[in-house]
Amino acid sequence: MIEDLFAIRKARFRGHPPVRAELDLIEADDQVTHQVELSSSLEHGDELDPEVHLDVFEPSPSFAQDEAAYEDLKRTIIGSAGDENLDQDQDQCSDDDDEASGDESAETELTIRDDTDTDLINLRRTIYLTLMSSVGSEEAGHKLLSVVRPGQELELCTVLVECCKKEKSYTSYYGLAQRLCAIDRA
Repeated sequence: MIEDLFAIRKARFRGHPPVRAELDLIEADDQVTHQVELSSSLEHGDELDPEVHLDVFEPSPSFAQDEAAYEDLKRTIIGSAGDENLDQDQDQCSDDDDEASGDESAETELTIRDDTDTDLINLRRTIYLTLMSSVGSEEAGHKLLSVVRPGQELELCTVLVECCKKEKSYTSYYGLAQRLCAIDRA
């Protein structure tokens, strides 16, 4: 494939026009090319105007008059319906401001709910690290009972089963699962 491309290049792209005939929409006689040469215009004495005054902001002296004319034009085009909508928007903004002051006290009562399960991930990490850093299953059991709060037992079981699943031979952690299941925490 690459050899074919090099062969086409070596043949100076014969048989491969730069523009296909069906895409060549404008005939060569009708094409107009615009060329601007900066150096030739300077040679003929024409001076280029870089319009440096446009680089600096100058406030319009008739700004207030222009704005008033714009508002008049807007009223004639949109009509009185635009004024009603503008008044409604302003009323709504003032209502929103009033509600915002009332919402500040309500916001203090709201609690933040974390849907990213970062607490669950941190709990699993803590359980796993406790299991792996313990010397034996007895020590791991005591540490895990102090780490796990009521309602988190299912995650403890899940992590323990996943850890045991990775082992190829029997470890004392299998017995730990049985002992943790036998504990009556009620």
